[in-house]
Amino acid sequence: MANVVSKIHLVKSDPEKNNNKFWNVAIYDDGSTERHWGRVGDSGQRKLEQWGSTSRAQAKAESWANTKRKEGRNGEIAYRDVDVIDDVDVPVPSSGKVSRVDNDLHKIAKDQIKTNCAEAAALLPRLIKENAHQITAATGGKITYNYDKGMFQTPLGLVRQASIDEARAKLVEIGDLVYASDYGRDLLELTRDYLMLVPQDIGRHRLELPVFWRDLAAVQKQNAILDGLEASLAQATKRPAKRHKADDPPAPQVFDVRLDLVTDKKVIDMARRMYNQTRQLKHACQHLDVKRVFEVEIATEREAFERDGAKMNNVWQLWHGTRVSNVLSILKQGLIIPPSSSAHCTGRLFGNGVYASDQSTKALNYAYGITWGTGPADNNCFMFLLDMSMGNYYVPSSSSYNLPKPGYDSTFAKGGKSGVINNEMIVYRTSQVRLNYLVEFSPGGK
Repeated sequence: MANVVSKIHLVKSDPEKNNNKFWNVAIYDDGSTERHWGRVGDSGQRKLEQWGSTSRAQAKAESWANTKRKEGRNGEIAYRDVDVIDDVDVPVPSSGKVSRVDNDLHKIAKDQIKTNCAEAAALLPRLIKENAHQITAATGGKITYNYDKGMFQTPLGLVRQASIDEARAKLVEIGDLVYASDYGRDLLELTRDYLMLVPQDIGRHRLELPVFWRDLAAVQKQNAILDGLEASLAQATKRPAKRHKADDPPAPQVFDVRLDLVTDKKVIDMARRMYNQTRQLKHACQHLDVKRVFEVEIATEREAFERDGAKMNNVWQLWHGTRVSNVLSILKQGLIIPPSSSAHCTGRLFGNGVYASDQSTKALNYAYGITWGTGPADNNCFMFLLDMSMGNYYVPSSSSYNLPKPGYDSTFAKGGKSGVINNEMIVYRTSQVRLNYLVEFSPGGK
């Protein structure tokens, strides 16, 4: 069986001319090439040809690719190279449906997350599936999840970090234009660039900018795509090769966390009391109640907090709501601060930081799924109860993502004073946060 020597991946996405095509070629060590082309998201066509030597096959492939890289007649834009990782670049059906669910990530999580009970262990399959489903469902299959690899991928494969970083920068500009309802030439060119960095199945009809970028929620869904791709990329570049022998080295430590069911009635009552004290009937999630409480201890996060946050004043116990699809990632590494600098992409009105609130249903709305277009409502959702070291905090008079303010450790956005209805607390170093409990909610707490 011939082995792949190299591959070339090209893509052309031009909403103006309804182009969204890919063209790939693989060069094999037996002197053959295999071309693969079509519309992004489709299975496409293939052609295998023999050239007698690897050098001749490579030259032929480069000649084809160079022709594709040139602009055509009548304003046809050129194909561009898309940088994907070949060793995880496996075919994914256009339906996005993959049958296997017993993947490496599931096994690693099951083996490495320490727990004292079957109830906590039983959460893991759901957390993994929800993590995959949230991205794929929210994007209508534009990004797929390969359960064999345990990774999100574009239809052309898993794009590399440089492409993700460039796409984030483009998305910041896109967010600003969508916010201003400017659907002109600038947005067209940015969209063209973005879709060639992160190829997506956008269907066969002409892409209409006001539909594709209909609101900021659409921009934030694309930001979620980039988050999913970046997490999968980190997993791909760190994951071990498959083990075939008993003496092979073990998988690296991915999870260093305990997740234990709380049976102490005092702790459960404390969580219920904190929730009910600031429960607001006007919030859509107010019909939910505490179902179960799990104690969380992430070793690296605890150590960082002890070095930094624990030594500060104003350590407050607060809520952090998140979609169930994010819980597994948080258990893996704790809360993170995304790299994007635009509030239009992330919904962060007070800068890039870790957000929490002392008002329970305000935070629970994020988990429930009605805030920032995060998807359909979820009647079985989660919040983290955490310690946040505020230190010397700043109270702004309005929203601004030009924060933190120099000389302050955090921001306290007060409801009715800082341009928000409900309180929001923000810190800008993850070492100021320690997760203590994962609280599960459901209607009536059942």
